[in-house]
Amino acid sequence: MGSGIGYRRAIKDELIFDHTQIDFVEVIGEHFMGKAPYMKEELHDLLIEYTAIPHFIGLSLGSAEGIKESYIEKIASVLEVINPPYWSEHIAFTECHGLNIGHLTPLPYSQEALDVFTKNIEKVQSYIQTPLILENITYVLNDPIQEMTEAEFLRKLFDSNPEIGMLLDITNLFINSKNHGYDYKEWLNQIDCNRVVQIHYVGHDQRGSLLIDNHSYPTQEEIWEVMSYIQPLCPNLKGSVLERDNKFGPMEELRAETKRAKEILFS
Repeated sequence: MGSGIGYRRAIKDELIFDHTQIDFVEVIGEHFMGKAPYMKEELHDLLIEYTAIPHFIGLSLGSAEGIKESYIEKIASVLEVINPPYWSEHIAFTECHGLNIGHLTPLPYSQEALDVFTKNIEKVQSYIQTPLILENITYVLNDPIQEMTEAEFLRKLFDSNPEIGMLLDITNLFINSKNHGYDYKEWLNQIDCNRVVQIHYVGHDQRGSLLIDNHSYPTQEEIWEVMSYIQPLCPNLKGSVLERDNKFGPMEELRAETKRAKEILFS
């Protein structure tokens, strides 16, 4: 796959008319669930130019009450149009008791939560055959009832679901390591990096003592250092995605980042 970028409408024209340093795009799947003609045309234009990887945010795989078949069917419809080599979601939940929480919420790292997550994955796989990869998220507070660390939970999750790959967000990993005071290298030692199929990276913000994942800043040197560290650990890595949502700045700067990522990971 090489070095890609998250598709956002603000940079559409730049991407369509100039492929320099961009090998593929990642699209937010929910943006293309509707039936508006202009959205279909937008996706059509992208697919002419690029391989697109759908990245979903609202399936809520961690919801204890299960996931909605109607949502799975919508995802399947998007995947049918795009026909990607794989698609991605998050190790999180976004709904609880039928209420939309409005953001990605970390799971309680417990055996019960693991069982729920695995059951929901099995339901999705009964509808969708396209390979699924799952992304680690940031979290501000540690759940007081957790039975294991995040790394332990992820190891068990991927061991229990051998057909699932990992989307390793190295910015999220770095942020969590700083906010919660652990060594990201030790965290990586505890998971199975052979399962990493794709990575995300982007810059972060600092507010007081906390690092914040807001997808709005150039990638800092410490994130590039994490990328260099993980390169030999992830032999099955297929692609990297620069995940900028705001403050895009000159497109040349974004292209310079995707070029640097390709040189680190795939040269």
